[in-house]
Amino acid sequence: EVLLLDSQKGAVASKLLLPDDDDPPVTNLCFNTGGTLLAVLSIVGEVFVYDVAARRLQTTISLNTQLAKCMDISPDSRLLACASSRNMGFRYASDVIVVDLDSGSRLCQIPAHTTAASALYFIHGGKVLASSSYDGSIRLWAVAEATPKNPKPDSK
Repeated sequence: EVLLLDSQKGAVASKLLLPDDDDPPVTNLCFNTGGTLLAVLSIVGEVFVYDVAARRLQTTISLNTQLAKCMDISPDSRLLACASSRNMGFRYASDVIVVDLDSGSRLCQIPAHTTAASALYFIHGGKVLASSSYDGSIRLWAVAEATPKNPKPDSK
């Protein structure tokens, strides 16, 4: 369950239940800019998007990925970006996945880092997506390129 707290009263304002008690652990959560949506990310790439005012589950997006670590919602609430790691045998590499928040469709998957991602943020009004990795690298991605024209990762 996700507890929404009243910061002035210091008490639980409401509870948002995850769809199933057997859901894998939550690794990240984020609000959209207006605070009207809350996205909760499980380690296996299930994203539960809640309407905060109505206190109900709005949609579930399955990213079909492993080791989902961090995510962010674009300032206009149209896109959700998630960083996940994939096992390369002796290390983990990271992909950045961008999905349309309304339809849940995957717009692109970018092979982003050679180690696990540590953070992901939309910047410059949502025009740029910044990702960082445990190897110390920071990468900037043009969000305009996250369209259905390039739905598969680069095979490099």
